[in-house]
Amino acid sequence: MNWFERLHYLNIKVPGDVIHRTSDRHGDIFVFDDMDYRMLNFNSPFEQSSMSLSHPYRLTHTYTQLMILVLAYIQPNHISLLGLGGGSLLRTLHKVLPECFFTVIELREQVLAVAKEYFFIPIDKRVNFIINDAIIEIKKTKKACSDIIFSDLFGPYNVVPAQAQYSFLKECYRTLTSNGWLVMNFHKLPDNEDIFLRKLRLIFPTVIIGSEAGHFIIFASKSKASLLTTNTDRIESIEEHTQQDLLSLLLQLKHCSL
Repeated sequence: MNWFERLHYLNIKVPGDVIHRTSDRHGDIFVFDDMDYRMLNFNSPFEQSSMSLSHPYRLTHTYTQLMILVLAYIQPNHISLLGLGGGSLLRTLHKVLPECFFTVIELREQVLAVAKEYFFIPIDKRVNFIINDAIIEIKKTKKACSDIIFSDLFGPYNVVPAQAQYSFLKECYRTLTSNGWLVMNFHKLPDNEDIFLRKLRLIFPTVIIGSEAGHFIIFASKSKASLLTTNTDRIESIEEHTQQDLLSLLLQLKHCSL
């Protein structure tokens, strides 16, 4: 019995109407519609992605709103996204950065197919999709080829452990341009939090942490903190496109001094 069927069995309200269901060797994939919202689910109590049907470029989860704040520090020419889900970040970034190119690495071909059909993700010459394990694929990337790496590697219940490993962080550093940024999403910081943050600081001279609603967003830059400038105009432009407040979230970002 899958998670969706258990909800029916326990007489618990399901999160909307199932408009699509498929599966692959990794498990089930559900798409729910609930009023204005469309949600992606991997057969667990957690949403993998959510989209407003009336405002598809709006970032409905606070953690994605936090992640996009990296644009206050850098104007990217190329962005890599590790993990697609419903494509919330890709959809919005593609809209607000019309000159930027994107590489998207997604483990599951069925997730990409669902995102294309149900979540309005952009499909054009500016976006390159790769089906592979991002932990493996990042080792194949060229040196200094991306300005930002967004790493949002989640299974049905938690973050992929390799996202916190030293070898993965080093590969991200190698892939980034000289003033590039790694942005990672964690439901919670690794159990050895201090060790993880010290490892990160050994690689990246600047580490910033934002937290909201059970998520921790790690911003790691190859630039020294003293060299960073904050461009709020870019965030204000994103606010106009998404019709939501984002500038206030900048106040939640704190530099890590370990």
